[in-house]
Amino acid sequence: MSSFRIYFSAALIVICTSALAIGQCAVNQAQPTVTICSPAKSSTVSDPVHFVGLTNSATTVTSMDILVDNAVVYHVAANKVDTTMTLQPGARHILIRGKNTAGTTFWKSEDITVTGSAPPPPDCTLNSTQPSVTICSPAKSSTVSNPVSFIADTNSATSVNSMDILVDSAVVYHVAANRVNTSMTLQPGARHILIRGKNSAGTTFWKSEDITVTDNSPGLGQLQHIVFMFQENRSFDHYFGHMNDYRTSLGLPADVDGTPANASNASTDGTVVTPFHLTTSCIEDLTPGWTESHRDFNLQSPTSETPMMDGFVWDAAHQAQYSGFHDTEGQRAMGYYTSDELSYYYFMASQFAMSDRWFSPVSTNSPDNRLYAIAATSQGYVHKPGQLTAKTIFEELEDAGVSWKVYYSDEQSDGEPATSMNNFWGFTKNHLDKIVPVSQYFTDLQNGTLPSVAFIEAGTMSGRDEHPGTSDPSSTTSGTRIQVGAAYVAGIINALMQSSSWRSSAFILAYDEDGGFYDHVPPMLGVPNPDGITPKDLTSGDTPGDFTRTGFRVPMMVISPFSKQNYVSHTPADHTAILKLIEMRFNLPALTKRDATQMDMTEFFDFANPPWLNPPNPPVQPTDLACHNNYLP
Repeated sequence: MSSFRIYFSAALIVICTSALAIGQCAVNQAQPTVTICSPAKSSTVSDPVHFVGLTNSATTVTSMDILVDNAVVYHVAANKVDTTMTLQPGARHILIRGKNTAGTTFWKSEDITVTGSAPPPPDCTLNSTQPSVTICSPAKSSTVSNPVSFIADTNSATSVNSMDILVDSAVVYHVAANRVNTSMTLQPGARHILIRGKNSAGTTFWKSEDITVTDNSPGLGQLQHIVFMFQENRSFDHYFGHMNDYRTSLGLPADVDGTPANASNASTDGTVVTPFHLTTSCIEDLTPGWTESHRDFNLQSPTSETPMMDGFVWDAAHQAQYSGFHDTEGQRAMGYYTSDELSYYYFMASQFAMSDRWFSPVSTNSPDNRLYAIAATSQGYVHKPGQLTAKTIFEELEDAGVSWKVYYSDEQSDGEPATSMNNFWGFTKNHLDKIVPVSQYFTDLQNGTLPSVAFIEAGTMSGRDEHPGTSDPSSTTSGTRIQVGAAYVAGIINALMQSSSWRSSAFILAYDEDGGFYDHVPPMLGVPNPDGITPKDLTSGDTPGDFTRTGFRVPMMVISPFSKQNYVSHTPADHTAILKLIEMRFNLPALTKRDATQMDMTEFFDFANPPWLNPPNPPVQPTDLACHNNYLP
């Protein structure tokens, strides 16, 4: 890096209409800020008005509000808004505000003129009970399309002070009035609606009903096949920290939050280690376990919420000293690769879409992160998981009649498939016909029988998973040359691009967790505990904690004919966002609170003008890099 740059783990606040892409908004980079891109300042807009909002804040945004004429008319416990509202015609004063975990409230305001008139409410027969709420729209048990129109009236002997709309128990709309008349965009699927009022006597009263919301995004319906795969144990800085050098060599903007010039970590003896270019395809293993990950976050105070990102080298050195490894200073934690070694990945990530804010779901090692990737929870496990009773995305797909398969790359020593689905045996045992060898994936591509959703397990037993460690592909211990794993993935992706399924598919590649390699961006803090279960297998020597912190950044890319060209997402997300995409596409409910609050990944795609209907010709991934497992050149 030629100059020192400060980066923030941030979400963006942008307010746009449906005709304006978020990427077209010039976001104020002050911390924290709200930028209103649409409706434009002093503009005249027709009713209803569509608001889309994101935030720019160095700390996690806890809520967003829209105020019209100084009254809160919309509230959501998230870092973005996406809703359509009916506003009273005339001059309106708009204020969009956010609040973050630091307790800071920030906003921007503007004046607009709204034309048109709000539609009259349908004929409603108010319940004569005092007090009561009558929901006129949507109808009970109805199936509706987005945006959903909400009309409700109250019947109260005393003055009504406010009305709220709750969707799946979360307040999404608030107005200081005695009736509701608004429209908003809801997540497709089964939704529980509750509309409540509060009167001047302090009485709260409500009515609830269930509806089904259909997919409002015809573009998303073009995805007939979603394929996802996780390789093993590599951090973002370790693989893509120098992506900007590659991008600028292609004439692309340096949009990636890569390794800063002043990055360093101290070893156990105080030796300061800075990032260096690895010229070996295999190195000794590191440890990304629960306690080690918390120390990597803050070596001196691992339970704190203050990110120091200073424990990676110390942990790598400590492990080497304990295990009899060569690298007793832990230097390998600061090693990185470039396009020289990973030519296929660099090409695909720069041509298609990638993220520099993609995190593993939980601060521990692979097995539990892989559970999150298919069930949005580990049900309390932070170490080796047992049997889980939680639903996986595949059980939801099965219930909805949507086709799916899990393709496994290896078998365990007992001959059983090596797959995380073994942790959900209560469901898996009845669907073994859909847990099939990866050879079937290539057959399905040839026959045009690729399922709607496919998960490809890494080659953990055959040395094709990129896990650091032994260089012997015949070893049952995970880990081998990185280029062997990259070439394996290249074959899987290339087969899809060359198949008849390509033009209706998306392939999502990520890494299950960071593997103990250095990354300079702190994990997301304050994320939802998926199901309220606290860690249940911590030992006396483990760092205390909860499931409200993600793991570290990992490499991630979206390869599809619909992938935005040369796109870099900066929206924070973890693996459960893939579940959210699947849920949105096939109208499935959220599995837990974690996937429910994720971004839906639609920002990675351009469905109107698909850039890659004819896929590019990627370079052949070389596999000839020397392996020096017992020393660092």
